[in-house]
Amino acid sequence: MWPLLVALLLGSFHCGLAQLLFKNISSVKIDHCKNIVLIPCYVSNLEAENINELFLKWKFGRNSDIIFVFDGYANKSAAFYKFSSAHIFPSEFLKGNASLNVAKEEVKNGKYTCEVTELSREGQQTVDLQYTDGSLFTLKEHISIIILPFLTLILFWAQFGILIQKYKSNPVNRKTIILFATGLLITIVVITGASLLIPGGFAKRKGYGFAFLTTPSVIPVFLQYHKFKPAIGRTLHTVIMLTIIQAVGTVLTVAGLYHSSLDCVPRYGSILILGLAIVALGELFGLIYMKCFDPLIEFQ
Repeated sequence: MWPLLVALLLGSFHCGLAQLLFKNISSVKIDHCKNIVLIPCYVSNLEAENINELFLKWKFGRNSDIIFVFDGYANKSAAFYKFSSAHIFPSEFLKGNASLNVAKEEVKNGKYTCEVTELSREGQQTVDLQYTDGSLFTLKEHISIIILPFLTLILFWAQFGILIQKYKSNPVNRKTIILFATGLLITIVVITGASLLIPGGFAKRKGYGFAFLTTPSVIPVFLQYHKFKPAIGRTLHTVIMLTIIQAVGTVLTVAGLYHSSLDCVPRYGSILILGLAIVALGELFGLIYMKCFDPLIEFQ
């Protein structure tokens, strides 16, 4: 009787070992910060002592397309289906780490299946990978970065309206056309940038959105001469002051965006917002000066 029980217990034990077990990781989220994406797969009861006892296969999508194979016996690997950068570390695989490393540009949302074979034992695990809706800035910074370029845009068009009325400009005047065309360009760029920040987009798309929103901050610096040229002799100090103010704002804006794009932690948003605010402040000062102090002369 006892030998029979022992045999049954040993038989059950060996049957249990026939199945490889995996750490319970059903899904993973990645963000824009990672250049190399790790798709996890960890075998918890691997017993192989030599890499030639192992075989690994990674599949992707509903059709289970094979994207990567590692043959331990031949000690060779191959990547397929537009996952050319896919690779593992054999020394880590021998310890149970069958995670796949893939370049961010090649990774897609979807289900990835890891199939591991160890001599007569095998097992598989499926991981659902999704990109997170990451952002370079906090929500409050996000809102400010959208509002300030539109404020600058409104102040610019207000100045343009004063130039048309106060300086009795000819609608087809060359300088009027330059300012109108530039204002139209800024308007298109800002609206495009704001549309790229609609929730649900990927981080790369949002990065383009922030770039579109901040790029127009450079343009007002070069427009001061055209806006004040009718009275350049009497407004030279004003032109210089506004140009310096907006140049400082532009430098801060570009620096804030540049450092934010390099850092995964949103901590440079305040610099970018300060730059955008200074650019808008320069437009406000220009509007006040045109309205209250600038002499009434012909805009030529």
